[in-house]
Amino acid sequence: MQKTLQSRNGELPACLPSRTIYCADMATNLDVDIRAIEALMQLGNFRSKREAVDAAVAEAIAYRKQLKALEFLGTIDFVSQLAASPTTDVD
Repeated sequence: MQKTLQSRNGELPACLPSRTIYCADMATNLDVDIRAIEALMQLGNFRSKREAVDAAVAEAIAYRKQLKALEFLGTIDFVSQLAASPTTDVD
């Protein structure tokens, strides 16, 4: 679905921005490294810049969540249920 950009008064802008990333229903202009995005498109076999940027953002979020989870590594004492329960010998 292609959306047209309009100003608040409903008129079309004189020139459209060359680098526009659509975020929900609002266009967001970002000054990004085009060479980096093109390299990512080749490495990841992405068909569009939008697809490459979306994947990069998702990967960055996943990476940051992993870093957050690592903060808890080693802070939780683990006691196995088997070790905690008394053993019964069956003869």
